[in-house]
Amino acid sequence: MGFLWGGTLKTINRIIDVLERLMLKRNNYFRRASFVAALSVLLISFQNCSQGKFEIDEAQLSSASNDTGVKDSGTGTDAGAGTGTGTGTGTGTGTGGGTNTPIGPTQTEINAEIAKRLRCKSAIKVPVVTNATDFVSKTINVKSGLGAGSGDVNPANYPMAITLDSSQGVDASKYTVADGCTFQTQAEITMVTGESGKDAVFNSGIDKNGQQMVVGTATGSRAIDYMDNTIMLRTTGNNQTGTQFAMGTDTLSVNYNIRVDNNNAARITRCVDGSIYYKFRVTAATTGLNQERTNYPGSNVGNTTMSSGYYYFRVVSENNCWKENNLTKIMAAASPGSIPAANSLFGTSVAGDGEWVASVSNGEGNTGYIYIFRKVSGNWTFFQKIKGSNGNGTVLTGVAVRGSLLAVASSGDGLGYPGRVYLYNLDGNVISGAFQVIDSPVSPIAQFGSGVAITSANGVAIGDAHGSGRAYIYSLNSGLYGAGSGSARTPSASQEGSAIAASVMGFGANVTFQGGRLLVGAYKGNENYAGSVHIYDAGGGSFGSPVNKYAPSGITSQANFGQAIGFDGSSLVVGAYENATTGNVAGAIAYYNDYSAATAPRVIQGSAAEERYGVSVAIVGDSVYVGSRGGTGSSGTVSRYLKTELAGTGNYNSRIFLQRSHDGVNGEGFSYSMNVLGGAATPTLVISSQTKTYSNGADIRSKAGAVYVYEVK
Repeated sequence: MGFLWGGTLKTINRIIDVLERLMLKRNNYFRRASFVAALSVLLISFQNCSQGKFEIDEAQLSSASNDTGVKDSGTGTDAGAGTGTGTGTGTGTGTGGGTNTPIGPTQTEINAEIAKRLRCKSAIKVPVVTNATDFVSKTINVKSGLGAGSGDVNPANYPMAITLDSSQGVDASKYTVADGCTFQTQAEITMVTGESGKDAVFNSGIDKNGQQMVVGTATGSRAIDYMDNTIMLRTTGNNQTGTQFAMGTDTLSVNYNIRVDNNNAARITRCVDGSIYYKFRVTAATTGLNQERTNYPGSNVGNTTMSSGYYYFRVVSENNCWKENNLTKIMAAASPGSIPAANSLFGTSVAGDGEWVASVSNGEGNTGYIYIFRKVSGNWTFFQKIKGSNGNGTVLTGVAVRGSLLAVASSGDGLGYPGRVYLYNLDGNVISGAFQVIDSPVSPIAQFGSGVAITSANGVAIGDAHGSGRAYIYSLNSGLYGAGSGSARTPSASQEGSAIAASVMGFGANVTFQGGRLLVGAYKGNENYAGSVHIYDAGGGSFGSPVNKYAPSGITSQANFGQAIGFDGSSLVVGAYENATTGNVAGAIAYYNDYSAATAPRVIQGSAAEERYGVSVAIVGDSVYVGSRGGTGSSGTVSRYLKTELAGTGNYNSRIFLQRSHDGVNGEGFSYSMNVLGGAATPTLVISSQTKTYSNGADIRSKAGAVYVYEVK
């Protein structure tokens, strides 16, 4: 019995020795492979025990300890005495080598990670927009012009704020800082499409080539695309376009700007009048919870989001190229009986100064009519319609306005009717008739009245383009104009075209007073004469020595160079609408940055035959305007150029249009006549559509004509 107990005790000690060798004391757990090896040893030992012996030999022990998952080394010596006649000493060493690499967290640690993530997830709540009432009728306004430096205006500040309560949609009581939760609160801003009462509206606009864009208020993609191309989002968020709230910042400021050209997407729209609705909601969300942590099974608990309701706002784009006043419509509303008849050609000539605008028709009856408009309290109104006085088949051809003086010309025909000019007072009272009529000093063959202007000294300048041509100045004298006394007045000063140069023909065909100078165009009477412009300092009532500008290189004969003139005191633009360099009556202009310099002008040609580019011109503010009436079936256009770009020989922004095809009707002759409204606080142009059809239901009047006033922006 003692032998058995001794053997058993020895076996137990051997087992304990095996277990101690396999124990990973530093990590306090068994490696799986070592544990399996230990079980194998124990099974073998108990098998031996069943055979009458309970021993573990060194080979088995070495096999159990030689595990790559355990790094251990040690030496052991066993010496003992046994019964018998001899002594026995046993020595042995055993080494085991391996890498001690943990295979993962405990289940307790895994459960803790999942619980932490669930706490983060439970913290999300619906974000509260504290300034929700601001969006009952919120509007952001932008101004669409022609491009940088020419009309585009964006507010300097951010006109819309989205403000949340301080939680930003996160309940801080649901987690601790040690949990390491991450959140994101963001405004989701989208265009509104297909929602009743919130349609995109595109009233008017032009594309980058100046072509009129299709107008409409439908919910279709066209209006939406046009408006989306006009404006772009700008915020205080990421990179000025992001919509994410910074933690601790409860307000996101939002604005919309006019889009700008870039290398990837050229801006399409210009001068846009329209609007589009946007909506936003604020969403709070967890981040990173949808990514499982390595060796933490079940830790992908998924992100969660919660959103506020939707709030709406509108972005309105104002046409910042011009403000249009359709004088024909204003007249029709105030006095339907004054609407020009068919074939009246209302807008044959236009002029204006301060609060007055006047235009004449030369195809209405046997005399033509004068139409007068007045600006009252910032709004244009119809004032009066006056019938021409001749009654002999001659018609009205020209008009000039300065202060309270209105001059209307009935040009001679060069065949027997010499021409005359009528003078009217614009004192706010109804006009009963002309207070003075100035007849041609040459009779009967003359074209007196081919041009008419009023100087700064209230002198009336009148041209007579017959032959080499001449021009006259009639200065104010005892309440009437001209030298002498009584009603029979003679010119105070005169100038013959032939006295300037033998080649000059048609001097006086155009007469205008702009920029403190009297400018006389000469372009009729000789098939080989291209035309010229002569500039006088005539404010004092005399001509003096002119600055002469003859048709430059690139202008062909019979180009009518000088038929249209624009001048601001230093810069000069001259139209030659029948120039044929690029095609029959394609037209051209010549721009002189400094009219007094000998530098050759910049000549810009019309692009195609029949364009009549340069039929009317003007300079106002920072820009040059050029009319292109076009041929039969053409609508007519006005181009706008920056003076700074036309100066010198560098590139200029080609054909930036002020307007194109009013009402989309062809053949209206838009830009037939154009003039600057003198004395206006805002640069203002008066432009006619001489052959425009008047249409109001069943009332259709072909070639009645129309006149517009544009406040240029």
